[in-house]
Amino acid sequence: MSDAQVSAIDHQVRSSEWETVQRVVFPDGRDSSLWPLYVDWGNAPSSAALSALTTGRNEVPLQAAPREIHQPPRAFSRRSLTVPAGERLSLASYFNAFPAAYWQHWTDVRTVRLDIETKGVGTVALMRSSARGTFTTIESETGDGTFAFDVPLDRFGDGGWLWAEIDATVGEVELVSASWRVPRVDRDRRTKLTVGITTFNMPGECIKQANRFLSEPEVLERVAEIIIADQGTRNVVDTAGYEQVQEGLGSRLRVIRQPNLGGSGGFSRGMFEMLRNPESDYVLLLDDDAEVEPEGVLRAISFADRALRPTIVGGHMLNLNERTILHSMGEKVNPYKFWWESVDEELSEIDLAQRTIRTDPSLNRRVDVNYNGWWMCLIPKVVVEKIGLSLPFFIKWDDAEYGLRAMEHGFPTVSLPGAAVWHVPWTEKDDGLDWQAYFHQRNRWVAALLHSPYPRGGTFPKTSLATDTKHLLSLQYYPERLRLMGLEDVLQGPRHLHPSLLERAAKGRALAADFDDAQLIKDSADFPQVKRRKPLRQGKSPSKPDNVVKFGLKAFTGALRQLRATDDLSQDHPQAVVTNAGARWWRLSNLDSALVSNAAGSGAWFYHRNPQLFRKYSTRSAALHAKLVGNWERLAHEYRDALVEVTSPEAWEAAFHSGRDASDRTLNR
Repeated sequence: MSDAQVSAIDHQVRSSEWETVQRVVFPDGRDSSLWPLYVDWGNAPSSAALSALTTGRNEVPLQAAPREIHQPPRAFSRRSLTVPAGERLSLASYFNAFPAAYWQHWTDVRTVRLDIETKGVGTVALMRSSARGTFTTIESETGDGTFAFDVPLDRFGDGGWLWAEIDATVGEVELVSASWRVPRVDRDRRTKLTVGITTFNMPGECIKQANRFLSEPEVLERVAEIIIADQGTRNVVDTAGYEQVQEGLGSRLRVIRQPNLGGSGGFSRGMFEMLRNPESDYVLLLDDDAEVEPEGVLRAISFADRALRPTIVGGHMLNLNERTILHSMGEKVNPYKFWWESVDEELSEIDLAQRTIRTDPSLNRRVDVNYNGWWMCLIPKVVVEKIGLSLPFFIKWDDAEYGLRAMEHGFPTVSLPGAAVWHVPWTEKDDGLDWQAYFHQRNRWVAALLHSPYPRGGTFPKTSLATDTKHLLSLQYYPERLRLMGLEDVLQGPRHLHPSLLERAAKGRALAADFDDAQLIKDSADFPQVKRRKPLRQGKSPSKPDNVVKFGLKAFTGALRQLRATDDLSQDHPQAVVTNAGARWWRLSNLDSALVSNAAGSGAWFYHRNPQLFRKYSTRSAALHAKLVGNWERLAHEYRDALVEVTSPEAWEAAFHSGRDASDRTLNR
């Protein structure tokens, strides 16, 4: 460390106090599968790497060989654990390493301190990684008691983390506590947040979510209110456990009954109530069925407090069923295709039990995003005041559109490592094939009209038409009918958005009765028997086209086949059983009928090829896409001109009070 860096740190230490922005925490001990998210235990550096640390050759390649671990750590509480004698514990983990690159790039913090307390003689080392995938020992001390390490944030431009390692060289060492701290900034008061949870008939999950805040006093101190927008028929207030959690939270908990306005309506209610609460500075949007790591809430608000400009701070999504798998390190909307995707494909579906900061260089890069999913997302009050509430989308694309809108107003979004929830993965949902298909299509088009930087949307209209064609080649007529309804509504202009909140989901569900491919057969005893007049020859199952020419040829021949008359036998008997993973257009377009498994594994659909519907829907799709492209500029102006009014608190307040009698009432006020 240079003399200038030492002087700068000394000045900050003398002139200010320190505040905690990230505590080292551990799982509650009931689920051992979570340990890799909190400690890096099974991938300790090799003996050669450890030798380099003590001989001055500080920079070590990240591809360190694993060594045998004789004893696991023992956790005594959320803040402490014991490192057995002879073992080395690294906190180079998702939840306990400090994301230095994010703090350097997005905040005004230029110095960070690690405060750590141990019992038992051991060596505590402060480590730093680079964006290239190397790590370095910055400083180490041997002994027990309290240690403080100060680090300037000036070498993490493109990436890198900070973390501690504890070597129990003499006997076992207890880590009593550890915290990452930054120089305190004087404020009139500590900032607080409104937690906005929206629910539809998942009251038990809401009780669990509220209890997570109740069980963490330090987190609860930063909560002004917890708003549950209850939009279902199974009321939260009538659920077992509600009275206890309400008694514990007191006036901090409010359950608001309102019509079913979807996710965007529930989250907008949280935004709306935050604007009316003078004690609240942020709204934290949180899915009812997401399991939040409460420590991440503190990290998000601490990060937002020190951001260089008002910043949306999002949490990552971990897989609820495979709990060490991270969905993505960051999401973006591809502006040309206007579709959401991972910022870096290498950093999607990451198993953090196998890939760690010390063994995978890609995890050390800073990942910048243009939106964050609303499974967990902290939004400053000033952002909502400036750009409004969510669009009345009901569900789908509300979070992506809001991030793009905020970015256009100069408010960035950061997906912050170490702030996260566990959530059911998309791979176990068929939301593109059920009633939500309407919202996938309609909302994507509206968002593109508002934010696409390209004339007539770039390649987006082509990809939209191609998706329609894929559904038709896959014998999926129900979702295609909904997608056509979405295109028709886009052409109506922005006036249809708020009225559609109470109508379109119900209409979409009702349409399911008219389509065979929307009827899920749940009991395998009811599955129809497979029969076909000419069985497929071995090895003749269609495969994915591997180049553009084959792709086009297969699509053309598949489309021609849809116009042929169907085999009468296929009406009562599927010609094949197709797995969910194998249900692709190049496979299904060759069949007159098929029994297709759903993503959740709870049943199957009986698809039938229908030449009449194929002809009708493909013609209608082509006509609607041509009309939308031809009217792109006019529609874009209409939607952009109406945006402020449509997303205003006044427009949303009217929506909250619409629908069934007395549906909007506030409890525990």
